[in-house]
Amino acid sequence: MGVLTDICMFFTLVASLQNLPFIPKYRFIRTARTVVSRYALLVVLVALWNILWYAPQHFTDFWGQMAFASGISMLLTLLPIIDCYKLPIQIRTQKAYDFLQQFRWMEYDWKYTMVRLVLFDCIVQYTWTLVALNN
Repeated sequence: MGVLTDICMFFTLVASLQNLPFIPKYRFIRTARTVVSRYALLVVLVALWNILWYAPQHFTDFWGQMAFASGISMLLTLLPIIDCYKLPIQIRTQKAYDFLQQFRWMEYDWKYTMVRLVLFDCIVQYTWTLVALNN
C-alpha cells in the first residue's frame, strides 16, 4: 500500500504544479493533471484510507502520523486541481461541482504552497523508506 500511496502523492504533487508561474509548461505536468483528474476517486480513497483507517490504528507510531499527514496533504492538494468535467459520470453532479469550486481559491494562496511542501516531505519520506526496505 505504501507504493500506491507514494505514486498517488507524486502524481498529485506534480499535477498541482501546473499553475505556478516559474514552472515551465511541460507536457508531463499536463499529463499528470489529466491522470489525477481521471483517477481522482482512487487518490481520494487512498488519502481517506490513510486518514481514517491506518492513522487511527497506528497514531502512536511514526508511520501512523505520517499516514495522517500524507492523507490530509494529499486531499488538500487534490481538491483545488480536480476538473469536475473529467470525473466519472456517476459522481459528476452539480453538488460535486459546487463542492470543488469552494477550493479553487486555494490554488493561488501561500497556504497551498505550504501544503505542497508537506506533501513533498511525505513523498521523500515514503520513497526513502521504500527504497531502503527493498535493498
